[in-house]
Amino acid sequence: MDKADKDSVWYKPTEKAKEYRAFEREMRNKMYAEIAERCGEYDRKHKNRDFRTIRRCAKRMAAKYQLITELYRRTGVAVAKNPQAWQSFLSAACRNYKCRFDEQLLIYAQRPDAVAVAQLETWNKRFKRWVNKDSKGIAVVRPERS
Repeated sequence: MDKADKDSVWYKPTEKAKEYRAFEREMRNKMYAEIAERCGEYDRKHKNRDFRTIRRCAKRMAAKYQLITELYRRTGVAVAKNPQAWQSFLSAACRNYKCRFDEQLLIYAQRPDAVAVAQLETWNKRFKRWVNKDSKGIAVVRPERS
């Protein structure tokens, strides 16, 4: 949002918007901490003491997170503006009703025709279905479980 928009008389953030921004900021900080931790695990696993490798890994993962966040934001705006897009989102979301709203929005943005969505381990172990070797996944940001 531009500075001119924020200074506008019409811009009055609601409490929900403030809460959402705080939640988004918190999730971003957790994600960056997780990225640093994963890069450290990678470093220990491969016995690589080079700090540049860790930094490169963190930058790549942070860039992916930024892309996913931007995709989420743009899809949310597009779905909210157009009633037909909202209806098609709902028809896609009803097939994956156990997913959270943000996950459903990202699934809709990447594969609106997705019928069943689960993690790779769930497909392999629980359903005894094997995912094809060169198939592409759907990027979804999972919150940290406590």
